[in-house]
Amino acid sequence: MRNDDTSNDDDTNIEHPPSLSEAIIMVRRLHLLSTTQYPELHLFVTQLQSKLIDIYLDSNCSKQLSIRDFFKPIGLGGTI
Repeated sequence: MRNDDTSNDDDTNIEHPPSLSEAIIMVRRLHLLSTTQYPELHLFVTQLQSKLIDIYLDSNCSKQLSIRDFFKPIGLGGTI
């Protein structure tokens, strides 16, 4: 196997983060799963779902393209 082959394979296997709306749909599915099969996770999934919905509805965060944008550090420069 050549090194060129492995570097090309790495480029094609890049996983892109879901958009915020896709993340909310995934959490809704997790909510259903936690309700039926994993009740100990129900509270955690409910809190996560609530936070994602708040982010989605917040006008300041509506411009983010993916869930990763939410976790980026916020610059604190500027005047108060």
